[in-house]
Amino acid sequence: ASSAALASAADARVLTSIGASRSRGLATKTRDYFGRDDVREGDAVAYTRKGVQKLAIVASPPRRRLLDVLDASGARDRVELKHVENVFAVVVPEMRVDSRTGENVRVDLSSNGGGRSFKKRFGVALAAATAYAEARVAHDEKNDSVTLRGAWTRARQTHQTQPTSAQSLASSAFAFDDVDDENANVSSLALEFAAHALLSSRDGARFFQPSSKGRFSPRAPLDVAAMEARLEEQLCADAARAAKWQRVLDAVSLPPGSKPSRGAFVEASFGTGDAADAWVARTVESLEAYALGSGRYTAGQAACAKDALARLGMRVSERSARDALAAVGRWRGLEDASWRRWDVPTTFDSSVLRYAAGLRDGSIEAPLDLDEDTRKDLTRLTTYAVDAADSEEIDDAVSAERTKDGKTRVWIHVADATRWSPPVFSSSSSSDEEEEENERKPGVDGEAAQYSETVLRDSVCDSPNDDDRHTTLRSLRAAMDFEARRRGASAYGPEGAIPMFPPAFAFVGGPVSLALGQKRCAMSVTAVLDEFGNAEEFWIGPSYIRVTHAVTEHEAVKMLETHFEGKDGGEHFGLASLLKAATARAALREARGAVTIELPESHCVVKRVEPRAEDTDDDGSETFPAFANEEPPETDESFLNAGGRNAGERAAAAARRHEAARLDVSLRVHSKAPSAHTIVSEMMILAGELVGTFGAANGLPLPYRGQADPVAVDVSNAPEGIPKDVARRGGMRGASVGATPRRHGGLGVDAYVQFTSPIRRYLDLVAHAQVKAFLRRETVTDVKDASRIKRLPVPDAAALEALVSSVNESARDAKSATRDAVLFWQTFWFATRGKDVEHAGIVAKWIKKDERAALVFLRETGVERVVKLDLFERHSGKPRAELGDVVTLRVREADPLENRLVFDVVAVEKDV
Repeated sequence: ASSAALASAADARVLTSIGASRSRGLATKTRDYFGRDDVREGDAVAYTRKGVQKLAIVASPPRRRLLDVLDASGARDRVELKHVENVFAVVVPEMRVDSRTGENVRVDLSSNGGGRSFKKRFGVALAAATAYAEARVAHDEKNDSVTLRGAWTRARQTHQTQPTSAQSLASSAFAFDDVDDENANVSSLALEFAAHALLSSRDGARFFQPSSKGRFSPRAPLDVAAMEARLEEQLCADAARAAKWQRVLDAVSLPPGSKPSRGAFVEASFGTGDAADAWVARTVESLEAYALGSGRYTAGQAACAKDALARLGMRVSERSARDALAAVGRWRGLEDASWRRWDVPTTFDSSVLRYAAGLRDGSIEAPLDLDEDTRKDLTRLTTYAVDAADSEEIDDAVSAERTKDGKTRVWIHVADATRWSPPVFSSSSSSDEEEEENERKPGVDGEAAQYSETVLRDSVCDSPNDDDRHTTLRSLRAAMDFEARRRGASAYGPEGAIPMFPPAFAFVGGPVSLALGQKRCAMSVTAVLDEFGNAEEFWIGPSYIRVTHAVTEHEAVKMLETHFEGKDGGEHFGLASLLKAATARAALREARGAVTIELPESHCVVKRVEPRAEDTDDDGSETFPAFANEEPPETDESFLNAGGRNAGERAAAAARRHEAARLDVSLRVHSKAPSAHTIVSEMMILAGELVGTFGAANGLPLPYRGQADPVAVDVSNAPEGIPKDVARRGGMRGASVGATPRRHGGLGVDAYVQFTSPIRRYLDLVAHAQVKAFLRRETVTDVKDASRIKRLPVPDAAALEALVSSVNESARDAKSATRDAVLFWQTFWFATRGKDVEHAGIVAKWIKKDERAALVFLRETGVERVVKLDLFERHSGKPRAELGDVVTLRVREADPLENRLVFDVVAVEKDV
């Protein structure tokens, strides 16, 4: 059979298959890919597998939409019909003739039983055709597409403008005799497949328009010129990208500590650099998204990240993406990605930071204090701010005094954050005075989009015009409020606080925090308590206070001890009165059904330190690990040295070791001073109850927090201590927040509003704004008057419910990120203690008793972890562990990058 005859047959088959398939007589749409009628057993088909074009023989009749094929080596593959790019007729050379029928003996392709026969009949031809096609494509790439250009010219000269099969073009348009003198021995299959490979290549798309079923049509001259121009642009862009990408490759080879800055490769995201820089930035950002794990990236980002990993010569996985980022210096070697994974903002816009700094140093005008005339001066009181030693956001303090009739009046003072950052609500209908003086701007929904970036970045001092200055101030105040709202709450991870407000505004040096010895604006809640802790009367309102004692819980206990010993001259009478009132309040709430659970709280702190001299070798290189306060133990460095199959993994492992030498990670049980802790917790609960009572009595929409009464749990068989408290915890119900009053069963109160942390929680800030607006008689004269209640910042329950839902979602994300961050560094701590270190824990609860899976509280660290006891119990021959028993654990696996921490049980001590 001649090549021309085969081409005609192929064209006839293509034209025939354009019509409706016989087996699909009811089809209404013409199929644009090869169907079962177009492919026969023994035909050769072209398809692409993992970017490589392949040629194979159809081994059996098509089944549904699948083809069984055999490649040149006889290996079997399966191809979907829609992925078949072209079909070629194969001329089988005569092997031998069956004497009975006088016909060629047919090779059994269905089972590939005759391997040598298949190779001789088909394998050699397929291999030769593939090799010839690859040579032709390579020849054209080196010679400016000479073959394709000639074929396009001849096709245009012969007016072949309609889609034509590659087989026809191979005989009529392509001239393959310009490569060597061996074309006479090239089979028709090789010539046709070579034509198809050229037409399907990137260069082929410049000259021929692909169509359906392996057909192509020559492009118009103008189209070819445009395609070549675009190709030239693309080549230039590729060259520029390659040059920029080389910087990324060079960063991999740099030693830790000499990497580019963290923002070096993403600067183009901020409007700097050229198109190649922007491409690098998108690629690095895609790697970041891919490294965060499933559900945190789009399909496009995944494709971009996989391409980047291939360029770096690394394996394709989310762990490899993390390694790549560490290798180039974008992430730390031990990057805690929890905040990124939960999309928790960790930075503020520069304009908001400047505004906060201006409020702190007084260079920017503060909002007018609408409550100045009604603020009570309470600076005469001895006021205690009891907080952690490292706390920067001091937002509450307490006082106590004796009334004229000998009763105790307690005071809870809360930082008045709304005086400096009034919330901005879309439904706000403030009074004319408030709108003018407080300069509110609408926008809970989409407010950020309304703020001009130009205005936000302009300095207030650079605006000589009063109208411009007021506009800028209004925008900046709204922008800071938006930043607080989208965070929902401050977050406190092992590496430090992620505040809701900028540090210059919220921390001790700012205008809001209740700093020691400074006169500060506050919202005060006071109540006269009887001997049983009942509030006989209470008052809520704006005030001025001055903190006279800023102490930790342990320091407060020492003050109490000094007072009770009579050594303080009565100085701390107020603190002692607070303790007496708090004790009565705790007993009162317990009688009302409150549940108090005291479980160990794990406290993890990460500090970055410089390596000590003894942590370096003679040549100056660092050894791992370096611990600032203790000798380095024998450690399991497996997760630090993981990888090493390629340059990127080795660079990432080096970055992890380099950072580990500069970390001081502590993990311990948080130490509480019971008496001081009781004062703080009971006074904060009292303030929340009184605000809730006030709101409920006046029909005021507030973010009321509720909890159903705990489920009765039988704890009679649980040992005292941790197992009993864990059992009680199991009976607690989920909390809810809404705009209408509700009982809080866990606290034993009928109405409760979180009110004491407006610097740390946005809903506390909302509660302040609502209460203050209600108290302004010139703003709301009668809350029962429906025409006047709209004067409230959040006018009704529906509006508040929407706000609560949005803020709570952000706060939940921050809480989840905090939990993941703690788990990351807890796992790192255990990994660096070593596998031989023993950890004692208490069996607190059975998770699956039949599988011997128990919740264990570790004594030293307060960490709770599920541990399986069955393996130890089977091999030890000792009595089985029970609740309250002490188990000794050793680390089996600890990898913070994979969030994997597994313990082995090595001993059980029975609880006596």
